[in-house]
Amino acid sequence: MYNHSRARGRKALVKYGHRWTARSVVMKSKKKEIEAEFERAGIAQGSTGMIKGYQKAVGCIMGKLTQEERDAVAKQADEWNEEQPPAEVQAE
Repeated sequence: MYNHSRARGRKALVKYGHRWTARSVVMKSKKKEIEAEFERAGIAQGSTGMIKGYQKAVGCIMGKLTQEERDAVAKQADEWNEEQPPAEVQAE
């Protein structure tokens, strides 16, 4: 009797994609510097300390960027959003 009381509409199609920000571009393009930050702190690769301190290390790298580098990273993020990132970034 009440089988039509909760009619459900169709769900929208899922769009798979990634919205690039300046921070995510730095995460991909400055991996060596982030790893060096962990080595300076004495944190081993793959440890829980690395997982716990990853965002802090990325923030430290972001803080060291000059204004010109920040503008370049933001421009690169916009380019990756409009088109697509390079193949080596997509493969990761």
